[in-house]
Amino acid sequence: MASLTANVNFATNGLARKGAAIPMRCHEADTFYRGGLLFWTSGRVRALVDADGTEFAGVVAEYGITTAQDQFVLVYPCTRGGLFLYANANFTIANQGALFYQTLAGEDDPSTLTTTQAGNSGAVGRLVQVKTSGTDGWIDIGDRFAPANA
Repeated sequence: MASLTANVNFATNGLARKGAAIPMRCHEADTFYRGGLLFWTSGRVRALVDADGTEFAGVVAEYGITTAQDQFVLVYPCTRGGLFLYANANFTIANQGALFYQTLAGEDDPSTLTTTQAGNSGAVGRLVQVKTSGTDGWIDIGDRFAPANA
C-alpha cells in the first residue's frame, strides 16, 4: 500500500488557496495526515479508495488521529481554485491539463496520482501547472470534470 506515513510539508509542497477547512465525519478509525487525500464512503470520508469510481472528497487540513468512527477531521473541500503543490513523477509537461485519478493501492498518498481512469477513483483534480517536470506540479482539486464537448 502507498498510504501516507507523515504529514505533507506545505512549505515544500504547497497550498495556494487556504480556504476555510470544514469538519467532515470520518468513516472509520484511522490516522489522517495533513495533505492526504480523502474519499467519500456512505456519506463520510476515509483515506482509502473503496472501488473504481470512488468520489474524491478533499484534502486533509490538519494532522489528527481519529480513534473511533464518526469523529471529525478538518478538510479542504473540493472547491475551484483549491490549488495544491504535490510531488508526483507523473506531473510532466505532457500531462499538464490532464485529470488525475487515485489508484486503489494509492490510498491517501498524492504521489501515486495517475492519468489512468479505468480501475481507479473518480478524478482528484486537474494538473494546471507543472513546476518541475516529472517531479512536482499544482493540482486544482475543484476542477475534476472533463469538458462536456471533449
